[in-house]
Amino acid sequence: RDSIGWGGTTTRDFTVQSAYVSQSARGQTIEGDWKALWGWKGPYRIQTFMWIAAHERLLTNYRRSKWGVGISPTCSECNRDNETTLHGLDLQEYQQPAKRNSKEEMDNYLFSGLLAHMDMRNKSIFEDDFQRPSNPTYTILKMVDDIDNCNHHSMNISHGNTVFIGWKKPQEGWVKLNCDGAYKDTLELAGCGGLLRDSNGRWLTGYSRKIGTCDALSAEMWGMYL
Repeated sequence: RDSIGWGGTTTRDFTVQSAYVSQSARGQTIEGDWKALWGWKGPYRIQTFMWIAAHERLLTNYRRSKWGVGISPTCSECNRDNETTLHGLDLQEYQQPAKRNSKEEMDNYLFSGLLAHMDMRNKSIFEDDFQRPSNPTYTILKMVDDIDNCNHHSMNISHGNTVFIGWKKPQEGWVKLNCDGAYKDTLELAGCGGLLRDSNGRWLTGYSRKIGTCDALSAEMWGMYL
């Protein structure tokens, strides 16, 4: 009879190692004008958000459903389509601002709008007492005006160079452990995982565990203990 299995192994059983190998085979380089993004004159919070969105790392329902914790991939607002990154960042409900014709002004509106839109979506899902603004477009335009005022206000602020971070290999002969743990209070669910690589970045072993109910610090500690 038919059954569900993991495509990354010959036994159809899921392993952390096979998931790591599958992800590594896809390559880590994602094409994009990253210098333009990090050179954009605006809040780092928005820059970081756009970087995460471009790498499809936003915690949409579709991505959370892949964790195997019983979360539906369907959008919580339209209850029809899967909430992918593109679906979650749909700005069609907002009115395009007038008299913002320069590329800088439109970039400010787009970046601010995407962050504000996703922020309102998240609050409407996770905060029971949240109420959407009656005029969300005005909220976005207020953010844009704040950015414009900061950019045109003369201030002597030194900006350091942007340093891209990533995995750093250990010294020759050493093994490096990368681990993490997290807890979601609304789900009363905690989990952790980790992997070990040698000084050449080769996979050695890995693990993941569903912990249950605990605080975030305990989940982090379990990630190191296991």
